[in-house]
Amino acid sequence: MVEKKEFSLNSDDYLNINLIDETTSDKHVRHLFDGDVSINNFKVKRIKTKIETKDKLGTIKVRLDIGRNDYAIPPGLYAIGNPDENSLVLATANYKLTIDSLRKELEGLNLWILVLDTKGINVWCAAGKGTFGTKEMINRINKTHLKELLKSRTIILPQLGASSMIAHIVTKITGFKLIYGPVRAKDIKKFLENNFKATEEMRRVTFNMYERLVLTPIEFVHTLRYYPFVFILLIILNTIIGKSNIGKIINVSFLNSFAYLIAAFIGTIIFPILLPYLPFKMFSSKGSVLGILWSVVFCLASNKFLFSGDVINLLGHSLIMTTIVSYLSMNFTGSTTFTSFSGVQKETTVSVPIMIATSVVGLILVILGIII
Repeated sequence: MVEKKEFSLNSDDYLNINLIDETTSDKHVRHLFDGDVSINNFKVKRIKTKIETKDKLGTIKVRLDIGRNDYAIPPGLYAIGNPDENSLVLATANYKLTIDSLRKELEGLNLWILVLDTKGINVWCAAGKGTFGTKEMINRINKTHLKELLKSRTIILPQLGASSMIAHIVTKITGFKLIYGPVRAKDIKKFLENNFKATEEMRRVTFNMYERLVLTPIEFVHTLRYYPFVFILLIILNTIIGKSNIGKIINVSFLNSFAYLIAAFIGTIIFPILLPYLPFKMFSSKGSVLGILWSVVFCLASNKFLFSGDVINLLGHSLIMTTIVSYLSMNFTGSTTFTSFSGVQKETTVSVPIMIATSVVGLILVILGIII
C-alpha cells in the first residue's frame, strides 16, 4: 500500500521541487523543448509536436540497435500546447520512440503528458514487465504533485498499458480516474472528440506487414554479432581440410559464411514478412519450413559459396542452417502481439532440445565430411 502524503503549494520549499526526474539524461529531448508553461507558480517544459530530422535519425539508429538502451527521456510532467489546471493528462512511457509516436499526433491540442519511468522501454513491453504499472503510476503522480497542480482528475492511458495497471487502486490512493485510450496514438484526437469513446477499430490490435517489418532491422543486427564466430569456425574447418594458403582460406571461408548470412536474413527478415502465410502454429516449425527451403537452394548452389559437393558435408551445413532459421523465427515470438507467455514457454521447451540435437548432428556430419 502506498501512503498518501500531504503537500501544500504554499510551502517555502516548492521552488526546489522538480517536476522532471533529472537522474535520467535529457540529451535526447533538449531539442524538443519549446519554452515553459506556468501552472500554480511552477514551470513545466513544453514539448514540440513536430518531428525533426534529429528525431528521424534517432529512430533509424535505434531500429539498427545503435544506442537503443539509452534512448529514454526523464520521467515527469510535460506540456503540449498551452494546457491549464483543467486540461487532461495523457500517460506514456519514457522510451523516446514512444514519445515521438505520441507527440506528433497531438498538434493543436493542449494537454499534459505524464511520463512514467519504464526504464526506456515501450508501453506494451513495460506493461508486461510491470514498470508501466500501478506502483509507478502512483509514484509519478505523487512525485509531480499532480493532485495539487491540477483540478482535472482524469488520466488517459494507452490501451496496451492496461495489463499491469489496477485502475481502482490508483483512483483510491491518488483520486485520479484512469481511462484507457486507443491502441494507437494516431486515434487520440478522434478518441477525445468522441468524449472518450473508442470505436472497435481503435481497440483492435493489429500486426500488419509494416508493423512486422519495422521490427526486423534490429533483429538482423542482433544476429550479426555472431557472424565473426561463424567466420572463425569456417576458417578453422577450411584449415583442417588442408587449404594451406591463408589468403585462399580466408576467401573461401568468407564466401562460405554468406550462406549463413542468408540463413540469418531469412530468419530475421523474410520470416516476419511471411509469418501469416506459413504453415504450422509454432514459430519454430514455421521457420523450419523456410530453413528447409533454403537448404535445398543451398545444396543446389553450393558451388557458388565454394562448398565442396560432398553430400555428408552439405547435409551437415543444411541441418545447422535450418536450425538457425528455426531459432531466429522462434525468437520473433517476443515481438508479436498475439503470443502468450505460456505458449512461448511451451514452444521453447519442445523446440530448443530439438534444435540442439539437430545442430550437434549437423556439426558431426560436417566433421565427418572432412575426415572421410
